Amino acid sequence: MALNVKKTEPFDGYPSTRVVAAVDGKRAYRIDARVLTPFRARLADLAGLVTAGCMALGAFTVAPAAVDYWWAPTAAASIAFLPFPAHQWLCRRVCKRTARIVLSEVQLAIRRWWGWESFDRTLPHTFAVQSHDRARSEKRAAELRTAIARSEGDIISPTEYCSASFHIALEHVGQRRVLLTVLGLVEARAILARLKACDAALDANAHKGEGIALTPHEEWAEEPGLIPPRPGHFPPRSRRQE
Repeated sequence: MALNVKKTEPFDGYPSTRVVAAVDGKRAYRIDARVLTPFRARLADLAGLVTAGCMALGAFTVAPAAVDYWWAPTAAASIAFLPFPAHQWLCRRVCKRTARIVLSEVQLAIRRWWGWESFDRTLPHTFAVQSHDRARSEKRAAELRTAIARSEGDIISPTEYCSASFHIALEHVGQRRVLLTVLGLVEARAILARLKACDAALDANAHKGEGIALTPHEEWAEEPGLIPPRPGHFPPRSRRQE
């Protein structure tokens, strides 16, 4: 019995990945990841608090004019206190930025706010997820504030941003290069897995080292006399020579 099953491509899901053509016409991978940095998360939470406060102020301003309706104070209180998580979620989505990374056979390029920064991919390199550099100091400061509040009879729960954030680092020829800083371990691991998969696929396509062949023709080798492909065109290759 035939089943109507949706085919899943190797690079479906998060982060968005597309196959593009490099300058030399060879295959390259463009990764677009929507990420939230600790600074943007802090800004989004502040914006959510301000917007929720403005809505609460508006609700309590309108409620006295509707004294004839018993539900007016209840509605005002609900608008004042309930929507903050929704505002926080919406503001965090708005404050996310799109990080773009392009991997080709010869280089890795990442788009910064001042332009593109590139690294030689032919040199020894690895990818890793590392804890935020300020995670430990932020955690100690949060514990100190909590202890002081407890001694005064208050209970607080400081929001930790750096402790929940991670660096996606490129270890390039023994040097650490931070590519992205991402809030959330799940998102960081997904981007790391995608970088490693694209890196391995490019190695398999170039037939150097061990890599991942995503299509059958990537397991075949080039033969002398073949016509070079047009930019953006990847014809099937001849069978691997024994």
